[in-house]
Amino acid sequence: MKIGIDARSISHQYTGVANYILNVLTILGEIDLLNEYFLYSNRDFSMPVESDRWHKCIGQGITIRNGTLWVTVSLHRMLERDNIDVLWCPMQVTPLLKTCRTVLTVYDFVWHFFPETMSASNLLISRLFIPRSIKRADRIVCISKSTAADLARLFPGHAAVTEVVHLAANDYHPLGQGERVACVIQKYRLQGRYILNVGTVEPRKNLSGLLKAFKLLRSRYGTDCRLLIAGGTGWRNSSIYSTYNECGFTDDEVKFLGYVPDEDMPYLYAGAELFVFPSLYEGFGLPPLEAMACGCPVITSNVSSLPEVVGDAGIMVAPDDTDGLAEAMARVLGDKDLMRQMSLRGLEQARQFSWERTARQMLDIFRSVAG
Repeated sequence: MKIGIDARSISHQYTGVANYILNVLTILGEIDLLNEYFLYSNRDFSMPVESDRWHKCIGQGITIRNGTLWVTVSLHRMLERDNIDVLWCPMQVTPLLKTCRTVLTVYDFVWHFFPETMSASNLLISRLFIPRSIKRADRIVCISKSTAADLARLFPGHAAVTEVVHLAANDYHPLGQGERVACVIQKYRLQGRYILNVGTVEPRKNLSGLLKAFKLLRSRYGTDCRLLIAGGTGWRNSSIYSTYNECGFTDDEVKFLGYVPDEDMPYLYAGAELFVFPSLYEGFGLPPLEAMACGCPVITSNVSSLPEVVGDAGIMVAPDDTDGLAEAMARVLGDKDLMRQMSLRGLEQARQFSWERTARQMLDIFRSVAG
């Protein structure tokens, strides 16, 4: 069987989608010794698997710089040339002309439920291409039961071709307060205890709500913890920084770390007293899973996929309940036994997810779609 893959995202390896694809492909290279893989992109990238059965396919002479347009109008020629049996589209877009069976991964429906949190260009692309791709796909892979339920509501009749395949955390595990943790703390100039949040600085992550709750935590309950926000700058985030200024925070109280490399993340999780993630909507919610895998207690929202990911290991609060979020943080920070119990439950919950399981499920789907 010849399996084609839209591999555009792995030329930018700092994205969540790239992380997902790289982990799945790496394990497929280990477990699948029969099939042939063709990785397609309009930009160059590093191959995740070195094998005669794995091929890098860069669109030569193609002038379309926008990756979505390239997949839509140009990729089919390469698929036809290579006689591909199944194409995996993990960027939520399929080619306009169909030359083979297609498997589409769908992450979320932010473009439908929270369009105001997206940039105008991303919103336009999502609305133009994702619905059409869903309707044309032979199999749809949703990364959570929550996303599958959203798809069933928005696109009735597609349940028969929809499967849930969860994501997983990278090789994160509990770490002692050793030299490497100390180096990372020194690198980011961290002092004392801290609460951690991870995610792009954008409205959907509800950082304004977190800042207001943290202000209450300091004024009402008192705490010596700082709040650290790790994540690159997103879009429409001026209100987040306005809230920061309105609360009168200093860098010693709330610190925006910006983008943090993957290799540093386990140590930031390991050093945190508590991980707080009050997002408004998530297709999966990987940061809480990463935090649990590192043994860090988790407080998160009770919406979308987050209860599915966290289970009974964390504390869940409505994302608009500022008082409730502040009270939950105070309760955990003030109870060492509770922190220890949450840490143990989180480790157990995180073990339910693995990239090997994800990759094996994807391989089974490719086989079933190819017939």
